[in-house]
Amino acid sequence: MRIGIDIRPLQGHHRVRGIGMHIKALLTWILTQEKSDDTFVFYVYKQLPNPIDSLPHTNINIEIVYLSDYRNNVPLLPTIVSASIAYFRRVLSPIPSRLARKSDVFLAFDFMLGMPRQKDVKYVLVGYDLIQILYERNYLPDFKTSRRTMNIRMSAFSSLVAFLYKRALKIIVKNNTRILSISDNSKNQFVDLAGINENYIRTVYLGNPISDSHFVANKDDMIRVEQYKKDSFLLFIGGADWRRKIDDLVAAFNMLKARGHDIKLILAGFDFQSIDTITTVASKLAIINSSYSNDIVLLGYINDSEKKYLYENALSFVYPSLCEGFGLPILEAVQEHCPVIAYNGPYSSMAEVSGKGGAIIIESNHIAIYKAVVSVIDMTEKEKHNHAIGAEKNSRRFSWDDCAQDTITALKDTRFLG
Repeated sequence: MRIGIDIRPLQGHHRVRGIGMHIKALLTWILTQEKSDDTFVFYVYKQLPNPIDSLPHTNINIEIVYLSDYRNNVPLLPTIVSASIAYFRRVLSPIPSRLARKSDVFLAFDFMLGMPRQKDVKYVLVGYDLIQILYERNYLPDFKTSRRTMNIRMSAFSSLVAFLYKRALKIIVKNNTRILSISDNSKNQFVDLAGINENYIRTVYLGNPISDSHFVANKDDMIRVEQYKKDSFLLFIGGADWRRKIDDLVAAFNMLKARGHDIKLILAGFDFQSIDTITTVASKLAIINSSYSNDIVLLGYINDSEKKYLYENALSFVYPSLCEGFGLPILEAVQEHCPVIAYNGPYSSMAEVSGKGGAIIIESNHIAIYKAVVSVIDMTEKEKHNHAIGAEKNSRRFSWDDCAQDTITALKDTRFLG
């Protein structure tokens, strides 16, 4: 069998996000553990470095198919015009049939990168979430709504992206695309919000990027974070987009500081390189206007060793996200025995992934965060121990080996593919 895998997300901004972790873990397993005679066909942009080149692999059957990177075809045009053309060509121009047909089944991770339309190629999409549809006003605003905060050109571009996203989703529904959902809550999003037949969706859980079986911390990589001592800080790792409600976290932190708690707030992730890289206005203003802004640390992107250290030593990992398709940081935190505080938004997988006792699930407001942190501070050693044991047991439910094997099994299952 010829199994096609679109790994172009690893050549873009997804490489530093959960999607990138997922694809890299899947590739690593295929390249080092797969024992079948199947041929794996990897689709990449020809103008950019091939992610396969940096990964170890055994003698499995591999082919590389190169696709055009539309962004490089119109470099002399204004950025917004060039980006608009790129979106149009990626979403509305299918992957050429002659290239798609090099595979019997085609696995994709981002339907906005274009998809094969011919029925003779089975198209399977990893379904992360439909947060853009769930919170359409915030993520897919119309032109009128965008104009409240953007200039005319950016508003037009935002409207175009919204149109193309919805158009691509309609194609997925029309073509009865098979979905590998990363959680049951994510599955429910595709059923309820997109109208996809639940028989066309199979849940395949993700694994843990810093599980002990896959990762050993390197002390030399932790120099930047070793100054932060045990239980001296609250931790957030992730993006700064609207649903993450960083402003709520900062408001709760302000309350804790005002009541005499000597702690810091560490915000880590690609969006937190500096105050200027935080694009969400509410989050940026919350940090700037905080009376305790000197105790809010923007770490930016962190390596796995730093991440592991921070989880092990944080007073609590606070994840006030209204919705997540899976929530990898929660899984990482509970494995490292770090108390987790998380929101319980609609269609959110936080409780599903954290398991019974794995996290403190609260209402979506900063008062609830404050009270939850205080409850963690007041925990006895026995309570902390019992919480850690339950959290660690739950984290063993998820592994990249299982994720990879279940993914390949689904791609070979003719009953599922139809």
